[in-house]
Amino acid sequence: MDDHCAPMVADLRARSRSLATRIHRGDNPTPAGKLPYEALIERHSAVTDARRGGKDLAGGFYAGRTTGVPKSVMLSRTRSTSSSGCWTDPFGRSSSNP
Repeated sequence: MDDHCAPMVADLRARSRSLATRIHRGDNPTPAGKLPYEALIERHSAVTDARRGGKDLAGGFYAGRTTGVPKSVMLSRTRSTSSSGCWTDPFGRSSSNP
């Protein structure tokens, strides 16, 4: 969670029985009960690059859309990278405004 979304955490916790770990990523000090993103990165070593890309499967993502019934959508690395712009733009973030 970043500083902008921090006020939503209490509501999310109240609605979720499985939300246990919260990671803070922002400029403000890490709130109590949350893990600091940068410290987690510093404490762990990088994983070996699997050399995946292009048409290789990135993952299965779930979407409900109009029916409300979750269904898995498989996305390649290329499609998931190009789709990420759809998720960042509504929040006012881009490569020039991360």
